[in-house]
Amino acid sequence: MPKVSQKLKTSILQAAGIMILGIAAGILINALRPDQLPWRGYKMQNGSVEEISLQNAWNGHQKGEVLFLDARDSWSFEEGHLPEAVHCPPNALDESFPKIQRLLAGRMMPVAYCDGEGCHLGEDLALALKQRGMTNVKVLSNGWSRWMQAGYPVERGKP
Repeated sequence: MPKVSQKLKTSILQAAGIMILGIAAGILINALRPDQLPWRGYKMQNGSVEEISLQNAWNGHQKGEVLFLDARDSWSFEEGHLPEAVHCPPNALDESFPKIQRLLAGRMMPVAYCDGEGCHLGEDLALALKQRGMTNVKVLSNGWSRWMQAGYPVERGKP
């Protein structure tokens, strides 16, 4: 077996140290964010949250029957969101829930969404709302991107 040079060993140790520091910095930055990114990903739990089609979400919006709940971070929401959407990241549900209840007042269907096929924040939010007793919650999977691709109207601005 060939001997590994001291220079190569040092380089490997330095690379490992940099990688560990990068991971630690990422964990720290996420911990300090007001809208922390989730540490785990998962698939919808056995269909426990029903999806709504893009067309049905659009139709419901036009009829005033849908309240969109944007589960993305504040920056993404400010850059653009579905019409009249309420900004509600899953980790901020405690403070948003009373407002959502008032807006729904039993007349509208809450539709949670986020962006990207791998984003599960919409499902997280919908599941959390169901745990609080809301029965008609739906999820618009990859909602932002699909809404934009369809050319439907959007709004911009702060929550």
